[in-house]
Order: sequence, then structure tokens, then C-alpha cells
Amino acid sequence: DGTTIVEGKLQGPIQHAFWNEDEKAWRVAGWREELLLSTQGVERIHMEEIPVHIMWKDQGAILLLNNGNWIDSAFGPIQND
Repeated sequence: DGTTIVEGKLQGPIQHAFWNEDEKAWRVAGWREELLLSTQGVERIHMEEIPVHIMWKDQGAILLLNNGNWIDSAFGPIQND
């Protein structure tokens, strides 16, 4: 309906983002940062590498970094009420 629920300012361009319906949240791979945008607010983790892709796996997310490595997301699954 066009209602803004949460806003977040990023350090640079978004590499990848996806909406997780179960969590009711956006997971964002930004410029040397990983973000989680939900009705609970914006959480941000600084990274040395650039995350270029986010994939959901086994109740959590993994990130592909620009150096070719996959790592676990710093954010576990969100517990919704």
C-alpha cells in the first residue's frame, strides 16, 4: 500500500537484496556491509570484503564475497511474534 516501514542509509551501492517472507525482512549485501531491514529496525555489520550475493540456506543466509568465498550471515533467522 506504499507505507514506509523502515529506512536505512547505505555506504554505497547495493550488490544484492532479497525479501524473506518468513522473516518479513530485507537482507541486503551492500558496499562492504551486510544489512538486515525489518520492522525491528536496521542492523548493519561492516565487512572487509564486498558481499555480492545472498542465498537462503538451512534457516539462515550465506553470503558470496568478492574474493570467491562463501560465509555465514552475521544475522541469524529473525524470530517473529
